[in-house]
Amino acid sequence: IELQTGVVRAAAVLGLSMAWKSALGVIAVTAASWGLGRSLILKFAAPLIQRSAQSEPAYRKELLAQTKSQLPNALFYCFSGQIPVLMISMFGKTSNIAEVGALGRLSALLLIFSNVMSNIIMPSFARCQDANLLKRRYFQILGAFCAFAAATVAVAAIFPHPLLLILGKQYGNLEREVSWMLAASMLQSVAGIMFGLCASKGWTKRIWIIIPLTIAAQIGSFFFVDLSTVKGVIIFGLMPILPSIVVMYLRAMEGIKNAKTA
Repeated sequence: IELQTGVVRAAAVLGLSMAWKSALGVIAVTAASWGLGRSLILKFAAPLIQRSAQSEPAYRKELLAQTKSQLPNALFYCFSGQIPVLMISMFGKTSNIAEVGALGRLSALLLIFSNVMSNIIMPSFARCQDANLLKRRYFQILGAFCAFAAATVAVAAIFPHPLLLILGKQYGNLEREVSWMLAASMLQSVAGIMFGLCASKGWTKRIWIIIPLTIAAQIGSFFFVDLSTVKGVIIFGLMPILPSIVVMYLRAMEGIKNAKTA
């Protein structure tokens, strides 16, 4: 289903870009591809659903509790991701906004790996019920991605020019910023994977504490980085990720510990 919707979306965007170059059109095509994916999922799941079955109150209560525990963070991250752009628009130059946006597109390199994680590895981790195996799998998944992330950042630091060619010749002066942006993207992905692993097992209790810690990190970073430069804005966006990684790690260790004592 992911492959089908991805191919349809890519073909539609390519065709649209040739006939009508419009951001609104791309958004519409993307939304339509999500609708296609949803219809395919419903079609696939239809033979497996017993529509006459009654819901289990205990399961419903647990699912609602999980949703409520994740809702504050979901709403918060809709806005917090735009703060670096806001900062550079206030303290930097117009050209810096374009440079930060261009470097941000490098995160698309992670899409394939992210899809594999969300569609294959995380469901497999969620199904793991062996308490002794759970911790080993957690560190295997996290360690494998961290090794991949470190290698990617190292390659970008040593060979920045091929990546800059993807963005365009006008960004050829951002050799140092490339590795910083990829480091920030990789760190964000590590935090996302850690959250996904916790969410797949329901280890999201008191996760809202990430919000005040992130805000505190942003306020602290404001006084120590130069927000008039692209590198400074990247670091400003990178620092608030660290508290969320610490919280996610502690929640995972608590969840694994409770699984072993259950």
